[in-house]
Amino acid sequence: MSHIELNESERAELIRKGNQLFNSGKIKEAARVFETVKYGDGLIRIANHYYKKKEMVQAILYYKKAGYTKPIEALAPEIIMVLKTWLDEGQ
Repeated sequence: MSHIELNESERAELIRKGNQLFNSGKIKEAARVFETVKYGDGLIRIANHYYKKKEMVQAILYYKKAGYTKPIEALAPEIIMVLKTWLDEGQ
């Protein structure tokens, strides 16, 4: 993805657009906007959305994009347990 230079008012307008998309349920579209403008709070909201839907891989990806590692660290023990269970079942 190429880097786009935005002034503060353009960035603010895109963030508003991303918020509108998010609030109307257009999560993927909102995520693209938030990624483009590097809006961490919006990316965390996207991650929280996926977390609540138990879509952990998507949630982790968006937490990482936002630079918010606390939820990922909290999920690590649970992820390890699931992987261990899968490995044990495969024996």
